[in-house]
Amino acid sequence: MKLLMNEDKIKRFYIMPEVWVTVTQSQVFNWIKLVNEQGLSTDCISITDKKNSQEDVRKIEESIQGKFIQVHDFKRLLVSDIYTFLVLFKYYLKNVFKYDKIIFQTRIGIGTSYFILNWLPKVKLIFEARGAGNEETAHSNVGKKKNLKANIKNAFSEKNEKYLLTKSDKIICVSEALKDYYINKFKMKRDVFTVFPGAADSDYFYYNETLRTQLRAELSLNNKDVLVVYSGRLEMKWEIPDKIFEFFADLHKKNNNFKLLLLTPDIDLAKEFIDKFGFNKIVYVRESSFKDVNKYLNGSDVGLLLRENIVMNNVASPTKFAEYLMAGLPVIISHSIFDFAKNIDDTKFGVVVKGLDEIMEDELVKLNKSLLVDRLKISNWGASNLSKEVFIKRYIQVLKNI
Repeated sequence: MKLLMNEDKIKRFYIMPEVWVTVTQSQVFNWIKLVNEQGLSTDCISITDKKNSQEDVRKIEESIQGKFIQVHDFKRLLVSDIYTFLVLFKYYLKNVFKYDKIIFQTRIGIGTSYFILNWLPKVKLIFEARGAGNEETAHSNVGKKKNLKANIKNAFSEKNEKYLLTKSDKIICVSEALKDYYINKFKMKRDVFTVFPGAADSDYFYYNETLRTQLRAELSLNNKDVLVVYSGRLEMKWEIPDKIFEFFADLHKKNNNFKLLLLTPDIDLAKEFIDKFGFNKIVYVRESSFKDVNKYLNGSDVGLLLRENIVMNNVASPTKFAEYLMAGLPVIISHSIFDFAKNIDDTKFGVVVKGLDEIMEDELVKLNKSLLVDRLKISNWGASNLSKEVFIKRYIQVLKNI
């Protein structure tokens, strides 16, 4: 049953950067589809200089059940701001007389556009904070030489982040840790925030014994083999691929039944690390479409999620955590991912590790215990606590009541 009926005259535009394979599908497109299915009309606006083909656009529009609009990012501050606003204003004018409320929800800074939109009748603004943006930028620039231009850019970025947060009618963020970070940083009120963790769609992620049996036969795995899966990119700095391989090397040294499965689009980079660490016979590499990820998770025995202990990771909420648990996987997770590490501490569905290079003996004991937990029990907990279906009613209410 739809949560919104025809009398709820709301139009939403979701603003995002370029399309990232699998990440955008999970974090953006799948959510838009769920919202559209509930009767709240949402179109997606991508501000990017990497435009998708017409065929890609057609597939995206089919998947989200709405329009996918591409806006060129000129990469020049004033020019891009003016052009972006004109595009957004065009869609505002097209809809202002049809709807009682027009929501612009953005996960990126859109400069002066936000300031002007804030004054338009019927407009409501939502900032979707996926992480501590300026902390991520600072981390990416570690080791780079700072100059006047960089300092000015950083100062502007700080002010832009503060404006986005303080001028929004609602802020959706991915973790309690991120909410607390912003409240403390900008002295904000708690009631403007709503937390929706990195959740997964239960239509795509679930436990199935048949899938498990098929995948393990495909990879020629026996009952003693313990398949550790890492799902995600390797080229991003925060993904720390060196540490992932160092950690697995120690795990394999302690028990040679452990094997590693990499689900990543960065195939060439993965092979470089495999050669570097000499893992040719114990590492499987697959580039998987979003719809096929669950098959590989089902065939695995434990999910791997490691991050450095820095602010950008402390407040993070990686979607792969929900995907792992909903597929019935216990998880090896860094203590640095505050919200999700607490989940593992509370449920014992895996182990929280402090080191990134090796696993301690007590951590290995906890991991081995978690491998004995009923996979269906883990999957059911994941579906009850981290599925999008659990959050969709509250999500719709946020959009309706803003």
